[in-house]
Amino acid sequence: MKMKKLYIFSLMVLLPVTMFVACNDKAFDPFEEEIGLFSIYGLLRAGVSPTYIRVKDLSEPLFYTLKELDYTVTFEDLETGSVSTLRDSIFEFSGNYTRNFIINEQIEEDRHYRIKVVSADGFISQSDAKTPKNTEVILNPMIATYKCNSFIEITFKNVAAPENIELEFTLNQGNTVHKAGLNLYKDQLKRFPEINEFKILMRPQDILNELFEPTFRPSTNPYESRPSVFCEPQTGGKEILSGTINVSYTHLGREWASASRFGGLINIESGDVKNGLGFFGSIHEGNFTISW
Repeated sequence: MKMKKLYIFSLMVLLPVTMFVACNDKAFDPFEEEIGLFSIYGLLRAGVSPTYIRVKDLSEPLFYTLKELDYTVTFEDLETGSVSTLRDSIFEFSGNYTRNFIINEQIEEDRHYRIKVVSADGFISQSDAKTPKNTEVILNPMIATYKCNSFIEITFKNVAAPENIELEFTLNQGNTVHKAGLNLYKDQLKRFPEINEFKILMRPQDILNELFEPTFRPSTNPYESRPSVFCEPQTGGKEILSGTINVSYTHLGREWASASRFGGLINIESGDVKNGLGFFGSIHEGNFTISW
C-alpha cells in the first residue's frame, strides 16, 4: 500500500456533534504523510435517520475538483446481513469539495454496523460500530419537585464497559440560556461494571454550581463548594429559588474508548478504520428534567 497524503478536515457540517482531529495530543500537519486508502468520518445516532458519512480518497490533493466517483461505499447490518449501497452528495466546505454518503434507514439500538469503501481496483477501507442498548435512566427519589439541597441518585443502566456517559445541563432564564457539562462533579459519576451501570449523586444546588462558577472550589469534596448562585434564600447572595434544569445525556458506544472522550480531540490513528484514517462511532442520546 503506497503512502498517501493526509487531509485533515472537520467532521461533516450536518452532524450534530463537532469533532476535531488529533493524534497523540499533537496537532496534525495537513500535509503529513500517512498510510491509508480512504478517510471515513461518521456518527451513528440510535433512533435517528438519515445519517451522513464523509468519505475521502486520500490520494486526492488538499484542494481539488472532485473527480468522477471510482469507489463504492456500502453500509451493512452485520446481524441481519442487510447491505445498502450508498448514494453520495457533494458539499463545499472551506473551499474544499467533499462527498457525504447518505444512510436513509433508521439506526437501531444494540446493533452491529459496518461501513465499507471499495476502490475500483478492489482495495478496501472499512470500520465497524456497535450502537449502545437503550439507556434506562432512573431518578431516586422520582418526584416532581426537589428540595434545593436534597440529593438525587441518578442511575444510567445498560452502559456496558467500555461504553461511557457524558452529561450537559441547560437552564433557561428568560432570554438567557446557561449551559455546562459535568466538570466540577465529574469524579462523582461512578461506573459499576458488574451491573453495566453508572451512578451519580447530585442536588439541584450542585447542578447550579456547574452552571455558575462557585466562589470556592475545594480540592477534594466538590459537595463543599461555596455557590455563587443559590437555589434557596440566602442573605447577600444571588438566588434562583425555582426552576427546571434540562439534563441531556450522551451514551457513547465502545468505539470512543480507543479514540478519545466525547467532544474532545479524536485520535485518527486509533485503529478504528482498517486500511484508512478517521473515526466511525455510535451514540445514544436522551434527556430528562430536574425541577426545584
